[in-house]
Amino acid sequence: MLAVDETNNGQTSVITLNFDRGDYAGKQYRAEYAVCGNPVCECNTIDLTVREEGATGKEAFSVAINFIEKTLHTIPQRPRSHVENALLDNMTDSDWQLVRDLYIRAKRACTDAANLDDIETYFPVAAVENDSPLIGYVDVLPFAEAITIHVEGKSYLLDDQYCIKPHCDCQEVAISFLPMNDSSEAAAKAAPMRVPTIMLPYNKNCWSTLDAGGYAKETIERLANKIDDGIKEKLHARHEKIKLLYEIYKEKHGIGQLRQPVRAKKTAGRNDPCPCGSGQKYKRCCLNKEPSLSIDSVNQKK
Repeated sequence: MLAVDETNNGQTSVITLNFDRGDYAGKQYRAEYAVCGNPVCECNTIDLTVREEGATGKEAFSVAINFIEKTLHTIPQRPRSHVENALLDNMTDSDWQLVRDLYIRAKRACTDAANLDDIETYFPVAAVENDSPLIGYVDVLPFAEAITIHVEGKSYLLDDQYCIKPHCDCQEVAISFLPMNDSSEAAAKAAPMRVPTIMLPYNKNCWSTLDAGGYAKETIERLANKIDDGIKEKLHARHEKIKLLYEIYKEKHGIGQLRQPVRAKKTAGRNDPCPCGSGQKYKRCCLNKEPSLSIDSVNQKK
């Protein structure tokens, strides 16, 4: 039912809707699509602005399609029209997959184009500072480029995890190999299974096994040997990026900013000998002679 028109040097902007059954069978609509521009928002929704092909004088209508829930909502919220109901009824499994693919492509483009200062990330600061856990790159940027390798006719998605503790100069990455049984990136991420994990210095030609995950040593070697210099360069760049995002996150939330402790100034008690050496009690000598300090005077002294 759905077809995609490629425009603007391969960047998809228009979907063609062909109704195969029902009252609108044979009619064709064109829909411009958009997703929210937040690189870390996982709303799973694509917005369509739909207009009948070749029709003049008819207003376009807008809908939001959630490909996880397989639902359609009108924009603004109102009862669905007959054509909107027909759109939902005509959606096939391949149509829902196409919508998912368009969504991921658009969100990935948002991630690549975003200013790092504008990305609203989250980091478990206390754990990072105290326990130094490895942080998954896609846990911070869920729509980052997928890095895949192919071994013995099977595809694997690389789940790269990094140490981001400040002042740590490690140059290595933990990589878990997620099998893509149906060539689906989403299915690989969701699969609850043991998988092989290695520790790889991206500036050296070596690696070590962290968890075999039930895989044979020879298979793990083949997986590790597929990580070439081009992939290592990407991993190095991702490590630097996630560390910078962590520093930005701490700065935004005022975490880790050092300041000197405030110490009380030691002064003489009222009945103590005056520090000036006169031999009189402090209350009868210099107590009332010391000038008071205002904020302005403190600033002037600084």
